Amino acid sequence: MPARVLNPKLGNKNFYKGRGSGAMGRWTPKGNYVLEPFRFRQYMIPDLSGCQFTPYVNPNISKAASSFTHSVRDYFKTDALPADLPLSLVRNMQRAARDVSKSLINGSK
Repeated sequence: MPARVLNPKLGNKNFYKGRGSGAMGRWTPKGNYVLEPFRFRQYMIPDLSGCQFTPYVNPNISKAASSFTHSVRDYFKTDALPADLPLSLVRNMQRAARDVSKSLINGSK
C-alpha cells in the first residue's frame, strides 16, 4: 500500500506544510538567517505605458453612480414580471418589496 501524503489535517497541531513558496535564504549553524539575493522573488512587470486603464478610480464616480437610482420595488413592477403569474402572487411580491424598501430606508430589520 502506498504511503499517504502528509497534509496539515494529518499532521500534529504544529505541522505547517506551506505551499511551496521556497526560502529566500538559509539558516547558519549559529541560528542566524542569511538572505541570499539570488533567491529573491523577481516579478516581471509588463510595460503599461500605452495602456488605457489606470490603477485609480475616477474621482467623479460618485456623481455617475448617483445619477442612476433604483429601489427594490423596481424589480417587482407589474410590467417587469411574466404575464402568466397569478395576480395574488404579484400583489404579495409588490407588498414584500414595499416592506423591504421601507425597512432599508428606516434602517430596521
